[in-house]
Amino acid sequence: MKISHSFTANITKDTYVSSYSNGNNQSCSFFADGETVTINFNADCLHQVRETIKVLQQIDQSLSEQRQQQIANELEQLNTHHFMSLSQSHNGKYHTMEITS
Repeated sequence: MKISHSFTANITKDTYVSSYSNGNNQSCSFFADGETVTINFNADCLHQVRETIKVLQQIDQSLSEQRQQQIANELEQLNTHHFMSLSQSHNGKYHTMEITS
């Protein structure tokens, strides 16, 4: 492995991901805020490609579970709040009703 610089790249929802072939190398690039991070692979490192994919799949699974839990928590909060509703009476005036769960 040849590393030009050691750093951490934070991938965000605004990061664009691209892949391309450059001779014997297959590359994956991440673009955001005018910065680029590229990872190159060649035929000699198929094991590392598989390991990278496996790690990314584990990250995907973990983050998906976290997001599902966030959504469940948000729904629970919505279900426990009071809601106000307007209803129109027979004389055309609106009345407020409080609905609790």
